[in-house]
Formats: sequence, C-alpha cells, structure tokens
Amino acid sequence: MRLSLSRRSSTSLLLLVSLLAFSLTGISSGTSHAHDTNTSISKTMPACQYHPHQQGTISTTGKGEVKVKPDAFRFTVSVQANNKDLEKTRADINQRMKQVISALKATNTQHLQLTTKQLNLHPVWSAYQKNKLRKKIGYQGQYRLQVQVTDTPYDQLNLIGSRLMDAALSAGAEGSGGIQFFVHDLTTARQNALKNAVEDAKQNANIMANTAGVKLGKVFSIDGSPRYNGGNSFPMPMMHAMARKLDHAEGGVSTPVEAGEVTVTSTVSIQFKTQE
Repeated sequence: MRLSLSRRSSTSLLLLVSLLAFSLTGISSGTSHAHDTNTSISKTMPACQYHPHQQGTISTTGKGEVKVKPDAFRFTVSVQANNKDLEKTRADINQRMKQVISALKATNTQHLQLTTKQLNLHPVWSAYQKNKLRKKIGYQGQYRLQVQVTDTPYDQLNLIGSRLMDAALSAGAEGSGGIQFFVHDLTTARQNALKNAVEDAKQNANIMANTAGVKLGKVFSIDGSPRYNGGNSFPMPMMHAMARKLDHAEGGVSTPVEAGEVTVTSTVSIQFKTQE
C-alpha cells in the first residue's frame, strides 16, 4: 500500500514538473516573439526628422525700360489696275509698279530694300440682280511693295523717309500703308532692359526684407523676358496719302515724318531665400 502511494506521488510530481517546465518555455518563447515583432516594427517605421529652422523666401518682380533712337523705317505703297482683259490688267499693274520702283531707286538711298508684299489678280463681277446670273465684267489687280531702309543715322531718318514717300507717290503709287520706325538690332537694348529689371527686383526685395526684419539670401528662382513695343508707327490712310501727293504735285510741302523713340521693356520675377 505504501509502495503504491509512493509511485503515485512520484508520478504526480513528475507530471507537475513537466507542466511547469512547459509553461516556462511558452512564456520565454512568447517573450522572444514579442521582442522580434517590436524590432521588426521599429525597422519599418521612418525616423522622425526635426527641422529647427525652416528657411523662407521672398518673391518679387522688377521692371526695366530702355529708350532707343531708331535707325530704320519701313512703309508700304501700292498700285491698282482695272481692265476687261486679265493679261492687260497684269501688264498694267506691273508697269505702274516699275515706275514706282525706278523712282525709289533714283533717290540713291543707302541700305534701301524693296520687297513685294502682295500681288493680287481677281475677277470683277456685275452687280447682283434678282433672277439673273452675275457676269464677269473684267479684272482688278493690286500690287503692294514694302520700302525699308536700315542702318541710318537718327537725324537723317525724317528727311530720307519723307523723300522716299514723296518719290513713290509722285511716280504713281496710290496709297501708303503707314510708316514705322524701328531699331534694326535690338540685342544691346534687350540686354540692358533685362539688367534694369533685375536691379529693380533686387531693390524691391531688399525693401521687403528690411521691413520684415530678415536678411536677403541668394536667388532661388528667376524668370523674365524682354518685350519690344514694335516701334513708332504712323498710319497714312490712302486718301490722306493721295492728298499729300496732290499737294506735292502743286508745289506744296512734302510729307512730314517724325521718328520719335523706340521703347524696349522687360519684366522679371525673382524668388530670394531669406535668413534670420
């Protein structure tokens, strides 16, 4: 009886020890697994970055302007012809324009450039009448010529422009499309306009920075381009030009021409970094 109890006690004790060992192993394994999980999470999460000072910017614009005296001008003259025959219409306008071209070349103007801008020949139809077909009654032609002079001293532009326009009108030109004064090469003017615009933007940025109590830093971004106003244009409608032609033929004054100045402008946008 005692032996039986002893064996049972030993068996129970052994079972108790086994359960205790299994429990401790599970706890140790769970702890290790939790530790590995935390390690994995800490590796995948991004590190927190702290910026003690965020650098600011100042954005501003600047404008630059340069006035230049022109050294060139251009204008257009035209002739017209009407005839029942197409070939005669073409021959008529060609002959009239040849006279105009000869008169212009006879002025012996330096740097004179003559360019055909438009040559039109089209039929002329009878007036519309109800229940009647319109008939072709002839042809009309128009020839437009551009007259341009470059590389000319400013103080001679007025005289040369007036002389050429009078020569064209006296030779049979029926109208002028207007005279335009311009600068033949604007490279230097554009560069100076850009420089002035950048300087203006820097001054504006300095005023803003001083008022805000910050120090102006380096340029962060810049954008700008020069613009050309196209020169000074003086329109001369056909009727006005023809009136001038008659005045000249009757011994009146020649066509007045004033060159003026050409303006080149530039606008820039600049962003500066700031410092405390």
